Amino acid sequence: MQSNSLTALPETLPPGLKTLEAGENALTSLPASLPPELQVLDVSKNQITVLPETLPPTITTLDVSRNALTNLPENLPAALQIMQASRNNLVRLPESLPHFRGEGPQPTRIIVEYNPFSERTIQNMQRLMSSVDYQGPRVLFAMGDFSIVRVTRPLHQAVQGWLTNLEEEDVNQWRAFETEVNAAAFSMFLDRLSDTQNTRHPDFKEQVSAWLKIAH
Repeated sequence: MQSNSLTALPETLPPGLKTLEAGENALTSLPASLPPELQVLDVSKNQITVLPETLPPTITTLDVSRNALTNLPENLPAALQIMQASRNNLVRLPESLPHFRGEGPQPTRIIVEYNPFSERTIQNMQRLMSSVDYQGPRVLFAMGDFSIVRVTRPLHQAVQGWLTNLEEEDVNQWRAFETEVNAAAFSMFLDRLSDTQNTRHPDFKEQVSAWLKIAH
């Protein structure tokens, strides 16, 4: 479902679905009810303004970056390990967020850089996180924090950020490369490259896209 100009997802998805990749479309919302066993949800680079108030508790990885969200749900999935919510329109954090206790072995990480939070909101959250008895999620506001735990997407997703309308055969070829030793590093490199000023120039993006087509 990635990079298909979709404006909506089916209201009924396969109940056993564990991974849903629907990034780089034109979605403005999500179905009220998502598959109950869903573990990975990637709806980055859409136009979503609000998330369902209740998400499947089994979700461990949630990427809603580069949307138009103004709020995050009060109730986060119990299994959530990492949430990428950078580059939205968030102005506040859920009041329940400091009390969230994920089921994972490490504190949940929530990345919210490049959002229009007030200085007071940031300072209040950082003050809470610095408390000795704080056991809630780690909320990362700044580039310095973000670089430590940057989300590494599967290689085929990073490539699709540069090459739209890939045939299924091409996607599968990039999936095959994901077992290579340096696949994760290359994926992160492509994502970092997409965040630079150079990507605003069409010629630069065309050069990278042409190089990727040759590389595979």
